[in-house]
Amino acid sequence: MANHISYNEIIVFIIRQTGWSLEYVRSLPIDILNTLTEEMSYQQAMEDYNRNLGSAMIVATMASSKTRRYSAREVLGDPPQRKGGADACRKREVH
Repeated sequence: MANHISYNEIIVFIIRQTGWSLEYVRSLPIDILNTLTEEMSYQQAMEDYNRNLGSAMIVATMASSKTRRYSAREVLGDPPQRKGGADACRKREVH
């Protein structure tokens, strides 16, 4: 997600992704909302990446020749990364 989204956009995003009530989501602290938004955005980006991986394999195979082999990663790019590294979400776990 974009770095400059409004509080209301965060609320709507979380409600659409989880089905939680407006009252419940609004009761969550802003740092939890931000963490949820970052993680859900990462998960969606990974799903999109994995969905496109098969197509990238086909393109890589078609573009490859005897002298040059392409990989799906070269076509699709690197997979999405979590902001702040892999441990960022664990440090802010919801209890």
